[in-house]
Amino acid sequence: VLYNSDLRGIMSQAGSISSGGGTSSGNLVLIESQTASASADLTFTNSFAGYDVLYLVHYGVIASVNDTTLYLNFSTDGGATYDTSAIYYQRGFSSGVGIGLVTQNLDNQTAAAINTAIGLGTPNSGASGFSYIYSVNSSTVDKNIITCGVCNSATYSVLRSDIAVIYDSVTPVNALRLQMATGNITSGTFKLYGIVN
Repeated sequence: VLYNSDLRGIMSQAGSISSGGGTSSGNLVLIESQTASASADLTFTNSFAGYDVLYLVHYGVIASVNDTTLYLNFSTDGGATYDTSAIYYQRGFSSGVGIGLVTQNLDNQTAAAINTAIGLGTPNSGASGFSYIYSVNSSTVDKNIITCGVCNSATYSVLRSDIAVIYDSVTPVNALRLQMATGNITSGTFKLYGIVN
């Protein structure tokens, strides 16, 4: 079982890999890093040129309200606006000790769920997770996301979410926005990497 401390180690390793990765095909390169501080949202607007696949990690994430979800929206105009139309389709599940398996089969959503049940029960550490985002620069295929998140709760032990999302648009995306379903992102670290084409 992976706890937050384990995931922080993995994220740290990802950071060290990227710093020396260079621009050869297949290398992981840091695009942008942000630290939340009572943030209503976080936006990533640095260029995605040269990266058809993005790798987004988050760790130590605390929300201002309990039992909320971290959401992602895409922009196709460099962050001037973010798409909240009902074209995000997701399949997956959330699980935890004492709450069983909860399916996440939702159509026509207005954002992509990245990590669910943040702060459910009595949280004793922040949420962590990662997402792969595919075909961001494509003008011929939809954008796909595969995401895995974990929260550590004193009430429910490990809370895990595994979700696949389709953003039903062939328009290239060039910015991302992260925000909670309700409340602010009290704290946490977010890093966006590109995998060189």
